[in-house]
Amino acid sequence: GASSFAELDIKVLTIGSNVPPVVDAGIDKLLFLPSNSVNLIGQASDVGGSITSYLWEKISGPSATLTNATAANVTISNLVAGQYTFRLTAQDNQSATSFDEVNVTVYPGSVNQSPIADAGGNKSIALPNTSISLAGSGFDNDGSIVSYDWTQIVGPSTTITNVNSPTLLVDGLVEGVFQFRLTVFDDMGASGSSIAQVTVVGLGALLPPIANAGLDKVINLPTNSLDIQGAGSDADGTISSFNWSKKSGPAAGTLAGQATSKLSLSALEAGTYQYTLTVTDNDNLTNNDDSQVTVIQASVNKNPVVNAGNDLFIRLPDNTASITAVASDIDGSITSYLWSKQSGPTATLGPLNSATLSVNDLVLGTYIFRVEVTDNAGATSTDEVTVNVLPAGANQPPIVLAGASKTISILSTSISIFGSASDSDGSINSIQWTLEDGPNTPDLSGETTTTLTVQNFIEGLYTFRLTAIDNENTEAFDETTLEVKSTHEPPVVFAGNDTTLVLPNDFLSLTGTVMVTEGFITNYEWEQIAGPPIMLVTEYPAVSISDLLPGNYTLRFTATDNFDASGSDDLVVSVTEDKSNPVGAALIFSPNGDSTNDFWIVQNENLISGCPIKIFNNLGAQVYEADQYQNDWNGTSNGQTLKEGDYYYVFKCSSKTYSGALRLIR
Repeated sequence: GASSFAELDIKVLTIGSNVPPVVDAGIDKLLFLPSNSVNLIGQASDVGGSITSYLWEKISGPSATLTNATAANVTISNLVAGQYTFRLTAQDNQSATSFDEVNVTVYPGSVNQSPIADAGGNKSIALPNTSISLAGSGFDNDGSIVSYDWTQIVGPSTTITNVNSPTLLVDGLVEGVFQFRLTVFDDMGASGSSIAQVTVVGLGALLPPIANAGLDKVINLPTNSLDIQGAGSDADGTISSFNWSKKSGPAAGTLAGQATSKLSLSALEAGTYQYTLTVTDNDNLTNNDDSQVTVIQASVNKNPVVNAGNDLFIRLPDNTASITAVASDIDGSITSYLWSKQSGPTATLGPLNSATLSVNDLVLGTYIFRVEVTDNAGATSTDEVTVNVLPAGANQPPIVLAGASKTISILSTSISIFGSASDSDGSINSIQWTLEDGPNTPDLSGETTTTLTVQNFIEGLYTFRLTAIDNENTEAFDETTLEVKSTHEPPVVFAGNDTTLVLPNDFLSLTGTVMVTEGFITNYEWEQIAGPPIMLVTEYPAVSISDLLPGNYTLRFTATDNFDASGSDDLVVSVTEDKSNPVGAALIFSPNGDSTNDFWIVQNENLISGCPIKIFNNLGAQVYEADQYQNDWNGTSNGQTLKEGDYYYVFKCSSKTYSGALRLIR
């Protein structure tokens, strides 16, 4: 039911009075961030006189910057999301004024969705088999997968091949647990990862089952429910039970079927959820796998855009007009048109529900007609057009616009200037561009069209004139300037706002934005300036970083244009430990024998006095147990050194249970 419209003031004067100018601010505009500038092409004409001044003003909307506000064409920049109304006022040589308004709607930019990776699920093999293939895949909901990258993250050294293809070949396996991470990258530089675990047991040993929680899921509100179909297999037995649990995510969401292979979710809200499937086999061995569900906020229907066309001028005895509206809907379709007369003398209209309106029996005066369009979601927009019916009499000169003034650097080799010419009471017979002033005589092409191309210019200020002659040999002209500077303006770069993360959240996606006044971007680069070392994919404006440790990271985003000019911007990512855990358990410790942080420390020992503790690895296997914790765990299990990774602790006190995550690094 949302709508928008433009209004025009009409003054009706007695015969012999000065007729105020007729102003057209142009058609409504629609932008999507990060595009944040627009050129508004205005025009004005005066029956029996001339236009002496223009003035553009912002009537409503957020902040914006207006350049060349006293010219017919204005540049609006630094726009933000919202609805703007700009007014163009023109004054003639007898100080009479008129105005017209134009709407500019700026929508938030769409956010690239990260791709989904599937490493192929967990695997189990028994010696003497020492090799395996992992069939991975990737999917991108709003783009395409452009590259794959496999890495081994857990287990003894192996030989891996085909690391940049969907299927990984692994050889040289020995008894133990191995993990391989598949990372996929989409065409916007975003990434997604999945981990496959390979368990290798000795000859004759029992094989653990394999859990498969299915692919990650993405849904868009208002859809708020889905099923996750899991599976379990056991090479040397059968699956005896399934158990689903929620690992992380918003508090919303209802689970059903937790003890079956299929988990049903409902009442989900926007956010990212993780669910864990644990399977148990007939030998009481277990295995688990995670599935991620991303729920995206519902998009808001965008209003249609309609243009009723340029204002018309008719000279009696002609008394008919045909008006055609052009409408579009970026997220749907146009379902109806409705024309109406807003003001003016009598006339005959029809049909009213078509894109084209025929108007007959016009008389001397000024008419305003409005068209309203409706899209398939019920949203409406309107636009108006003015029809001026003039008395029989003298021919009116053409309306000529040479275009807005331009500024470029000497690095450019050519530029096009776009003009226009129209005639309110006839037609244009000829158009001619000429050089009026400048530091040299550049090469010109397209002199007899509305588009002039200029080459071989030098530093300085040029003035070009566009002259039009109508079918009654009346001419009019307009001039524009071209300034050529010695220096080129480099790209303006914004890396993003400084960000703070609180562990265990150690993942962040960043997207840099760039504005250029001349040329185009040829190269993007992200680089780390300070902080603990991280892995960066550098050649895209969007980048994802993960496995962050406590500290301050400084990242620099640089963009280079086709003139080899570059601009940079830095942002700081601050990563801190979660201070909310009541027992004060360290989130990270490094038992590497250097006498620093070699033991996992719990600060508030009084809260856990007399409380048994158990510590598990990320597969759910217990690695440590004590009846009373003495701040003495050094990252070993039964005397064996544990690998780097995430572990989970549980203090079972008589009145309360304390649990959380910690990270062991070497």
